[in-house]
Amino acid sequence: MKRSLATARPADVCLVMRTPLARYPPSINQGRLLAERGYRVCVLDIDDGGHVAGSLPPEIPRYVLARGIYPWSYWRRLNLFVSRYSRFVFHRNLAQVLRQCAPRLVIAYESPAMSAVHRLCRSGRVQKPLTICHFHELPLLPPWWLRGTRADMVRALRYINDSDLVLFPDRGRLEEVSRTTIFKTETQVVMNCPRRLDTVPVPRLRGFLGERGVAPSEQLVVFCGSISWPRGLLEVVQGMKQWPERASLVLVGPANGEFLERLLVLARQTGVGHRVHAVGPAPASDLLALQAGADVALTIVKPTDLNKRISAGASNKRFEAMAVAVPQVCDQLPGVREIVEQTGSGICVPHDDVRAIGEAITSLLNHPERRKAMGAKAREAHLQRFNYEAQFEPVLERVSTWLRK
Repeated sequence: MKRSLATARPADVCLVMRTPLARYPPSINQGRLLAERGYRVCVLDIDDGGHVAGSLPPEIPRYVLARGIYPWSYWRRLNLFVSRYSRFVFHRNLAQVLRQCAPRLVIAYESPAMSAVHRLCRSGRVQKPLTICHFHELPLLPPWWLRGTRADMVRALRYINDSDLVLFPDRGRLEEVSRTTIFKTETQVVMNCPRRLDTVPVPRLRGFLGERGVAPSEQLVVFCGSISWPRGLLEVVQGMKQWPERASLVLVGPANGEFLERLLVLARQTGVGHRVHAVGPAPASDLLALQAGADVALTIVKPTDLNKRISAGASNKRFEAMAVAVPQVCDQLPGVREIVEQTGSGICVPHDDVRAIGEAITSLLNHPERRKAMGAKAREAHLQRFNYEAQFEPVLERVSTWLRK
């Protein structure tokens, strides 16, 4: 619930972001888990002009520290991170709220928030609390002309050992940062899994399609996420000629208009245009139920940059498919085989091999018993290891030890 800065009350834990919290489900999970343990939690982020962090329970207040613009475009992002005024307002309000809340623990996400928290503590403007720094993304230095963002990242890495714990969503990302940064503090990997689902939600995909005037096919291959080039969708469409005639591709999520048009033109040229359905975004609360109604999930990522190449534990889509017992076809980037193939949850293929992608999907569609077995193994892996409760438990135990002192 959004609150006025003037009404900020004492809290045990503050979650600090210089982006809208709604963009980061793992951070929402952390806030909820900490609150469920009985800690007073508050969120400090920015306003995007309209987003509502509806996934937060009412007992977690949210204080808006600065004005942001959402959704991002290149120039809006430049405005958000480089504007000296925006930085000044964020730092000033952050200091005010931290003094009023007097948290014993601050969890700062990404370089801008980490830099702000550490600078305030070093300057003496706020009393230094225990600090956890969580890198969702790799702290890659931007071009020199993005001076504000670049300065934040340099400071975040310079002050990183002021933190009491540093979190990464992927082992590869931790190792990459360790090449240039000497960690004197402890580090932990917490993968971006969904909360534990004790029961699979009732499938909603076919009803969702019917509401949008799409007659569902007998078999459905679903992709949930941003419909863009790095998701391997061009290769998937090219390989659809191998699929059974009764199978369709369903794309759920926001789309890059130019790319979507290119994708649909390719589908028509390939002769499968009538079997490709882009149905637009769905509420975040419905995504797991939509995936539960699929026969196969697509979780391919192209290594267009270092963050995407090292994303085995950071990409939440493969973990969501596992949670709802749907076999998946995904890439072979570092760490993915250990999560998907070694647990029996799906098939890993080269991200740019049209034939291999088509054959993997066709094999699953043609063998229902294999799909069922993979889905059962995926579900077991989710319940045992790949849920956020299991991933975040070591951090919760450490926090409990700290706050008992």
